Amino acid sequence: MSNDGASLTLFVADDHKIVRDGLCLLIARQPGLRVVGEAADGRALVDGVRALQPAVVLTDIAMPELNGLEAAAQLRAGGYAGIIVVLSMRSERRSVAQALNAGVNAYVLKDHAFEQVLTAISAARAGQTWLSPQLRGLMERGEVPLLAELLSAREREVLQLLAEGHGTKEVAFRLQVSPKTVETHRLSLFAKLKVNGVVDLVHIAINEGLIDP
Repeated sequence: MSNDGASLTLFVADDHKIVRDGLCLLIARQPGLRVVGEAADGRALVDGVRALQPAVVLTDIAMPELNGLEAAAQLRAGGYAGIIVVLSMRSERRSVAQALNAGVNAYVLKDHAFEQVLTAISAARAGQTWLSPQLRGLMERGEVPLLAELLSAREREVLQLLAEGHGTKEVAFRLQVSPKTVETHRLSLFAKLKVNGVVDLVHIAINEGLIDP
């Protein structure tokens, strides 16, 4: 696979180094593909892609700091026009729908062969949205993704960081906002999601695929 005679550049994001190493090795064996950057969390993914402007992003969903879907949404909001391929173990319709809403071009299940990644990239380059075959029937239903419907992008960031165990001051520092603003978002999360504490937020974050159990 080539890009008009030049290498097609890729950025790989996954919080497991062994997965990143494996993907990079497979990509290196493929003529016309070249890895230009890696990230172990969503914020590093956003920063790296903005700096390097790769043609293709391969990203997991559940990553620390900022999950892959929120990272994809931030990249799209910032004008990134490259291909974004999600690689995930999650096969629920909600995860796929949220990925498409975030602006990804393809969703590949991790338990499939690397050839599906190549197929997904080729389809995306041709302007198509590509899903692993067993996921395609899921999208015929009309379910609305819960978090995308109820919460703002900032609220989803706060939800993930609180669910990861960060306190109010730490969340404020990471998002460069005041602790009072974080507290306002926290109370809004409780009200919108109809929960009473951070433990409930953890359960929701796990169910939505924002963090690993």
